[in-house]
Amino acid sequence: MSEDDFGNYLANVAERDIDLLLMEEFHISGDFVSWFCGLVGMGGAMFDGAWHSVSDSDGETDLLLRVLADDRRTGILIENKIAAPEQSTQAERYHLRGIRSREAGRVDDFITVICAPDRYLGRLPETSAYQHKIAYEQIAAWFGQQPDARARWRHRIFCEAIDQSRRATPCW
Repeated sequence: MSEDDFGNYLANVAERDIDLLLMEEFHISGDFVSWFCGLVGMGGAMFDGAWHSVSDSDGETDLLLRVLADDRRTGILIENKIAAPEQSTQAERYHLRGIRSREAGRVDDFITVICAPDRYLGRLPETSAYQHKIAYEQIAAWFGQQPDARARWRHRIFCEAIDQSRRATPCW
């Protein structure tokens, strides 16, 4: 049966779905980690761990990818959004958590990233404190270029999240 027989495979895609998909990909695909790190200026970095929902007194980091490059551990703190509005000082609090991780010796440096559909990223203020923005469309395109069924599935999930974002009423 085709997807059209019952509609979309998923009724909706939640941010947690994307979090776990990305986290799994970080853990299993060195190629994906290399590609992702290249987008944030960390070419040649190697996987050194990934964690979901890392919290402290200033809030939660959706995903934390730690990579090794030049004998340094860099934490890539990732905020993931589909349509929910950004919370007050959310980007700045990512920097605070990065600083505390560095002070605690868990990383030598850090980068902050927001992953979201282009539509969402286009509404962020110019003054956004995230150091990098990665569009779901970029991630979907990467999966779309991979030759295996697992990547095709991931491509579909990202495309559904992008479509869902287009259908959403802006929350801000």
